[in-house]
Amino acid sequence: HLTLKHCGIKAKLIQGSEDLWKVTHRKDLLLATTAIKQKGNNVCIIAAEKTAVISQLLDSVGSVANAVRHIVSTVCSSDVDNLTYNTVIVFHEQEIQQDTHLVDFASMLDTDKLGLIIHVIDNLTYNTV
Repeated sequence: HLTLKHCGIKAKLIQGSEDLWKVTHRKDLLLATTAIKQKGNNVCIIAAEKTAVISQLLDSVGSVANAVRHIVSTVCSSDVDNLTYNTVIVFHEQEIQQDTHLVDFASMLDTDKLGLIIHVIDNLTYNTV
């Protein structure tokens, strides 16, 4: 109800494991880094462009993951590099663009290692006038 009132979006609660959470503040990137430290051997960060937030995350994740790949793209697919990752981080500008981010996570995630998907909505970077 609150998301409809404040954002104009009908939210749907989904069942999920205790690993399912959302990043709501910039400081929560530290929580994402901790989750990656626990699960992340191969990390893929997908964003339309490289911003300061992505640079910060690349630095943080690079010290805890075996391999980090930053893909500059508006859509994500395993066709980009034919690799699988056990952690995929997708950055969105202001909101999740469902039409352009229909992702084939089945081919991108290493499901044997219980892949982790993190969506980050970066409102601050794209609100400059």
